[in-house]
Amino acid sequence: MYALNIEYNAVPFTALSSERGGLGVHLYNSDEGYVHLHVMVRRGNDQKADYWLKTIKPGDILRFTYCRASADTSDTISEIEACSAPNGRYELSLGCRIGFEVQSEKREKVRLSHPPEGGFDFMLANIPLNHARCSVMADNETESWNWQLDDLYDGDSIQLDFVETTWNTPFPRVERINEDD
Repeated sequence: MYALNIEYNAVPFTALSSERGGLGVHLYNSDEGYVHLHVMVRRGNDQKADYWLKTIKPGDILRFTYCRASADTSDTISEIEACSAPNGRYELSLGCRIGFEVQSEKREKVRLSHPPEGGFDFMLANIPLNHARCSVMADNETESWNWQLDDLYDGDSIQLDFVETTWNTPFPRVERINEDD
């Protein structure tokens, strides 16, 4: 059994699964100015559950830790939905876009965002089962950016500090989108 421990502003939640690809996270920026968190959990026998936190904003912190679960580990991920703020909009400061600073034990801190007038997707999944893969994709109508972040093995963590920003660390892979495609 594997666990994905998620801390949202220092409040802990745990998702459990013994399935390959049974734990997944998708973060993306929304039209309302917030970042949405979608947690997907497969528990076997075609049992799948989805949990949402739709009001992540600059100043918020998410920390993900992937690990083997002990027999007494409790699945508490359903409680994360109570952290959502009432519906509304988050207005970014003029000229800013939402981004996040990535911190892990294996690399220097980097700031990730998206091209102007674009969006981003952060994904984490335990497809190989013994570890979780993390990646970020960002794009707009003219560019596509990709970054494979560090894999998380038993006990490894990655932290995302959400910020308003006008810049980001250059992505290692940037492609220009051809209008004819």
